[in-house]
Amino acid sequence: MTLEKDNENRSLELIKKLRTELKASEAFSSFQNLTCYAVGSVGRLEAGPHSDIDIFFVIQPEDKNQSFNLMKIKAFADFIKITEQLELPTLSNDGKYLEILSIEDMEKEFGAPSDDFNNLFTARMLLILESKWLFNKDSYEIILDRILETYFRDYKEAQGSFRPTILLNDIIRYWKTLCLNYENKRNDINDDRDKISYQIKNLKLKYTRMLTCFGTVIAICSKQHIDIEAMKDICKKHLLSA
Repeated sequence: MTLEKDNENRSLELIKKLRTELKASEAFSSFQNLTCYAVGSVGRLEAGPHSDIDIFFVIQPEDKNQSFNLMKIKAFADFIKITEQLELPTLSNDGKYLEILSIEDMEKEFGAPSDDFNNLFTARMLLILESKWLFNKDSYEIILDRILETYFRDYKEAQGSFRPTILLNDIIRYWKTLCLNYENKRNDINDDRDKISYQIKNLKLKYTRMLTCFGTVIAICSKQHIDIEAMKDICKKHLLSA
C-alpha cells in the first residue's frame, strides 16, 4: 500500500469515527442548524499518524436561544473529549479557533475588512476548497450553497457571459495569504527543530496547498460556461471519497 493510500484510508477512518461520535453527542444534538467540517490534512484525505484536526463550526440561522453560550461551551467540551478519546494531537493554538461562526456574518461581512479579521475568509475558502463535513450534512450543504450563491449573485443579469471573477480572485488571494503567513512565521525559527517544522510547511505550501488552490482555478477556467450548479459540482468533488 502506498503512503498516499495509507493516509487516505486513515483520514476516512478518522472522519467516520468523528461523525459517529459527534452524532452521539447530546451537546451537539442541541444545535439543529449547526454543522462542522474538517479542513487541512484530514479534509484533503492526507492525514498522517501525527496529523492534528483542523475544524470549523458554522451555524445557520444564528441560534437566538438565551442559553447559546452555555450550549457552545458544552459542545466544545464534548469535542475536546472526543479528540482525546481518539488520541488526536492537542488542538492547535490552545483551542484559540474554537468558535461558532454564523452564515449570516459570512454573507454580511463578505469582502469587508472584518472578513479577514474574524476568520470568515479562511472558513469560506476552505469550505469550498477542501472540506469534509463531520456533523449535520444537511446544514453543511445548505451553508455551501449559500456561500456559492454569494459569489454567483450577478449570474442572472449576465448568464451568457458570466465568469466567477470574484471567486477566482478570492482563491488567488487566499493562496497569496498562505505565502505571506509562511514568510511571517519564518521569523519564529529558533533552532533545528523549528527549521524542520517549517521545511515541512514549505513542502505542503509548494505542493498540496498549491494543488488545492490552483486545481480549483483550473477546473473553473476549463469551462466555457459555468453556472452555480457546475460550481457546486466542482466544490463537491471532494465529497465523493467521504
